[in-house]
Amino acid sequence: MKKNLLFPIFVLLAFVGGVVVWGSVKAQAASLPPGSVQKKLDSLTESWWRSLDGEGWLYVAYETDSPNSMGKDPDTGWQLFKHYKEEVWSLSNNKGEIQTVLIRTTDKEHPDHIYRLAWEGGHLLREPGFRGGAPDWRSWDYHFILDSGCAREVRNAVQSRDEVAKRTEVLSKDGKDTWEVSLVQYFSPIQLPDLQTKALFTASRLTCVWNKRPAHPISVMHFYVTENGEKVLSERIFNFEAHRVKNLPADMQALLGRLEARNRGINEINSER
Repeated sequence: MKKNLLFPIFVLLAFVGGVVVWGSVKAQAASLPPGSVQKKLDSLTESWWRSLDGEGWLYVAYETDSPNSMGKDPDTGWQLFKHYKEEVWSLSNNKGEIQTVLIRTTDKEHPDHIYRLAWEGGHLLREPGFRGGAPDWRSWDYHFILDSGCAREVRNAVQSRDEVAKRTEVLSKDGKDTWEVSLVQYFSPIQLPDLQTKALFTASRLTCVWNKRPAHPISVMHFYVTENGEKVLSERIFNFEAHRVKNLPADMQALLGRLEARNRGINEINSER
């Protein structure tokens, strides 16, 4: 089920002083009762998840643009990826619990720069490896990968009753074939040096665009909003693809084999103690 769809035509792209600016925060969107927004988003998300039921590995892929990424990975010396493709293979048991996750992240600007990661049974292997030791991901919840956290972020905001929720607005725009939901969080004016501009920002905005029938995500966009209402792009996730596969690519199968061999060695050492 490969999806490669364009963004809605109302999005205006302009380059201003090296910063990506996407129109104004005052888009034609209606502020709806939070409960109805959550119900709509849950319905679309669950419909997509049901369409992916089946046997074998669940394959999910998408591309990400992070135009303001700067610096280097301390483990590899590579520049942080600005445009990359992430592919995820996950395997669940008959209870729907994720048992194994494999991830391949490829820099679109430097295709030979690839991170490969395998996680199984609370153990993690990344190549190239971590110099500082692997993080503990035993309680990893990877369902968010199906829509890059959009459903979770909006649901948390809708259900929250803390001070942040009082400064949060949920907007919705219903089109003929698509549905858009935005989560806007307001704060006191601040500068964000990472965005390479001296502008003052007063809000962040998460915008998720869904196709209605069949239900699937089209894009997820993270913005910061200036005091003048301009939306400066921080991250854009697009080109979602998801389906079931029977077999893993050779490089990922080999990575999983190395993780399982390492785990067997760890278990043998522990059993001898």
